[in-house]
Amino acid sequence: ASAGSLARTLGVMNITRASAADAEAISALIHLLSHHFLARPEGPETTVFFAATNAASMAKHIEDPARLYLLAKSSDTLLGFISLKDRTRISQFFVHPEHQRQGIGSALWQAALSAFLASQGACLTVDSSQYALNVYRHFGFVPEGPVTQAGGVVYIPMRRRARDDA
Repeated sequence: ASAGSLARTLGVMNITRASAADAEAISALIHLLSHHFLARPEGPETTVFFAATNAASMAKHIEDPARLYLLAKSSDTLLGFISLKDRTRISQFFVHPEHQRQGIGSALWQAALSAFLASQGACLTVDSSQYALNVYRHFGFVPEGPVTQAGGVVYIPMRRRARDDA
């Protein structure tokens, strides 16, 4: 995005902490993008995944003190979110397809770094979908293992050293 369009996008966006009231919108966004990381669109593992990411499950995650959910919203519309666990792990990071490549992911990333992630020198980890691999590379992550499948989810384990210039 050009600097002008990025400024306009970010000018109408707010980044806030999620509450249980946001669980339904978060769940819907995960399910919308699940085709990018699920091994199969249907089957027992997919059913388990959808149950683990339904609104009720997401509300429990949001209320977990070891986790932080940051949302990017414009008015009442969820544009994207990032979920952090134990100050060292990105557990979820999604931007709605209609709002990708507008600086929303970068803004969420910067907010996450300043709000919660590990101190300088600590490693950060994420299990990236193949679809998001270049996004995480842009944020300084490097693959640390082969493409893996667990629980019906296909991912690449990645690691990043925390640094000041994130």
